[in-house]
Amino acid sequence: MEDIESEEYIGDVMPLWQFASLNTASQMNKAVPILMEIRDNTRLLPEMKNDLKEMKGDIKEMKSDLKAVKGNTDTIPQTLEEIKGLREDIQPGFTIQFRQVQEDIQAIKQRLGMS
Repeated sequence: MEDIESEEYIGDVMPLWQFASLNTASQMNKAVPILMEIRDNTRLLPEMKNDLKEMKGDIKEMKSDLKAVKGNTDTIPQTLEEIKGLREDIQPGFTIQFRQVQEDIQAIKQRLGMS
């Protein structure tokens, strides 16, 4: 800063304490609605606590249900192996039957003169 200029002021300058009071009042006008909203929200806390207790109970039920489902799904690998075994038992028979069908179609085509 190089220079300070001042000039005469004709008017009232309020005292610092008065300015501070006005500023404090305007800040409180902003804070009061926020504080009231906080108060209203904190009134909901007991209800929310009850809801959380209910949710904990529901989660415990779900855990026991999951254990039951897990018990049912534990047999899936065994069942899958059984199905694979059955498929391997049945498959050779299908191959033979499929070849027979192909031979029959070939014979029919020859009789009809299509081959």
